Amino acid sequence: MVDQPFFIIFDAAAVVVLGWWLWKLLAPTHHFVQHWRWRIALLAALALSIAAILFVLENWASFDVVDDPFYIVGYLALGVVWISLSAKVLHGFADIRFRQDVRDRNNFAAAIAIGGLLLGSAIAYGGGNIGDGPGFHVVIFSALVSTATVYSSVWVLALVSDAEERVSVDHDVGAAVRFAALAIAAGLVAGRAAAGNWVDTESTLVDFTQVAWPIAFLVAASVVVERRSPPVYVAGSTAGSALFGAALIAVAVGYVYSVGAW
Repeated sequence: MVDQPFFIIFDAAAVVVLGWWLWKLLAPTHHFVQHWRWRIALLAALALSIAAILFVLENWASFDVVDDPFYIVGYLALGVVWISLSAKVLHGFADIRFRQDVRDRNNFAAAIAIGGLLLGSAIAYGGGNIGDGPGFHVVIFSALVSTATVYSSVWVLALVSDAEERVSVDHDVGAAVRFAALAIAAGLVAGRAAAGNWVDTESTLVDFTQVAWPIAFLVAASVVVERRSPPVYVAGSTAGSALFGAALIAVAVGYVYSVGAW
């Protein structure tokens, strides 16, 4: 099979990336004991992300993937590398950094934001794997469209609000929860929009647009709430953020359920 060498490369790259994650998450810092919260948060986000991708591959991927361990491992490996770019992307457009903010400054809020984008990207990538197609190149295209939509959603939130400063400077857990919730909600809708059997590029983009349009309303709601949310020191602000985040994700789940199977 001509694509086997590519999947071997994916596997090797995933081993390197997972090793990097485990080293960064488990390696001692100057206050290792006090830093347990962000370690658990990011380990949980990484584990959930991998589990979500694996579930999709074993149940809803192309007919020639679901029963073939070689391709399941290969697409899972590609997914690990794929979602790991989230930390770099977040650094690029929101100035929330894993090493400086999380490891060096013990910023639990930054860890939540990064973990949310990891999970949202994983769901979006998983959606790109749903349905039958001619090869991994169409999976990459579909996943690129869906994950780019997730990135764009949180970029808009960071651009038109002070969510970035609240997370990186104020260590505002509530702002991080709202940020993560938008990434996950957008990932759910974008993943569903990218799902389906491959026909051609134009059909994929048309189908994606027809399903993914509610993401604009999720972003708008997040922007309004972010601009109106009280600062971190106000009592009950974190609980309110958790409630809003749960509602945002519930709306996304309800919409995906209403759309039905691909």
